[in-house]
Amino acid sequence: MTCNELATLILKNQNSIAFLVGNGIHNYEIGAKGVKDKVNWNELLEKIKKEYDVNSLGKKPQEGITNPEYFDLIELLYIQQELVKEREAFQKSIALYIENTKDLKQQNHNSFEYSYSVKSKEEKIVSDTSFYSENESLIKAQSFINERVFSVHEDFGFPHNKVTTYDQLSFAEKLQHGELRKFYLFKRNLKEYFKDYSLQDWILPFLRFVSKEQIPILTTNYDEALSKKMDLTRHCKIHNLDSQYTFPFETYFSKTEIEYPWREFAIWHINGLAYYPQSIKIGYLDYANMFNEIRNRLYILHGTSEKFTLIKDKETLKYTWISIFFYRDLFIWGVGLNEDEYVLRWLLVERAKYNILTHKSLKGWYVHLKDIDSPMTDGKKMFLNTVGIKIIEVNSHDLHEGVWQQIMNKL
Repeated sequence: MTCNELATLILKNQNSIAFLVGNGIHNYEIGAKGVKDKVNWNELLEKIKKEYDVNSLGKKPQEGITNPEYFDLIELLYIQQELVKEREAFQKSIALYIENTKDLKQQNHNSFEYSYSVKSKEEKIVSDTSFYSENESLIKAQSFINERVFSVHEDFGFPHNKVTTYDQLSFAEKLQHGELRKFYLFKRNLKEYFKDYSLQDWILPFLRFVSKEQIPILTTNYDEALSKKMDLTRHCKIHNLDSQYTFPFETYFSKTEIEYPWREFAIWHINGLAYYPQSIKIGYLDYANMFNEIRNRLYILHGTSEKFTLIKDKETLKYTWISIFFYRDLFIWGVGLNEDEYVLRWLLVERAKYNILTHKSLKGWYVHLKDIDSPMTDGKKMFLNTVGIKIIEVNSHDLHEGVWQQIMNKL
């Protein structure tokens, strides 16, 4: 498709269209503009792996494993090695405490009985996985034992605390202590990766067009580069903080507050945004939780079966980006839509069902860059065609710069 044909298509559908934009806008700047301060997904995963010192995991292969799967392998190996370090720190602290309390034990052996065992871990202590100096270890061990694992016989009138082994600690308890928490705080570090992301001026004609014509933007990106380029403000339609931090469906960026997401210009982040680090979707569990959250909003029980919610009649769905997905034609560019886009692909299937069941005629287009992208697989073609998304092939420069300037010149 030529630049002029693409511009004509977009203008013809401008009153019903919404744009779904992905990391391709940053990849374009990396490739065509020579921008050096951005990373692609493979580089980001390597940064995460290096930060958490998971050296036993090789570089991500090009085929056979998805980004969420690779991320989950980093998590798995990190947890494994940190638990080993925690056990070692536990044993060292207990051994040091025993060595420093021999005299106390001798003095009190007629009054009450101590139960020490390092090998069988009849007592436990959770350190922060660092190997402390002897004084620090002694203080930590003594404090922990005094508070929690000082097991003395009730016959002597002393309080009795249940002694459990380190291995009996729940996974959640282990996460409460030490370096194991570090991995679950890593999303805060992702915020640092993306905080300085920006876009060059080539994007301005596109942003001016969607703003002028009141066209919504959905993005899979975590960064706020699109919003910062137009000095947009963050808003939230429904102020549910718990949901907002993990599933910011109602959070958007615009000049002012909006009333109808599918009718007005705003930028919505599908996979979470860096401002709310815990909202970032990157691993299998993240996507599974997101899938369940959307499904619970999208469907209602009808007897023993489920049926679609009437989106306009449900407040918790009406004011979310999900409504845009089901009420606008979609123009998708800069999004891989590969096999690892689990939720996005599922939503396209549900959108196609909704299209049929409600007798709507929603359309969709997916842009494939014929001069940059790898040849599209037969499976991907099958998927897109079946869910009603037409594949468009254009040159990279025409999509990212030529078409938007041409559109603005016609308005």
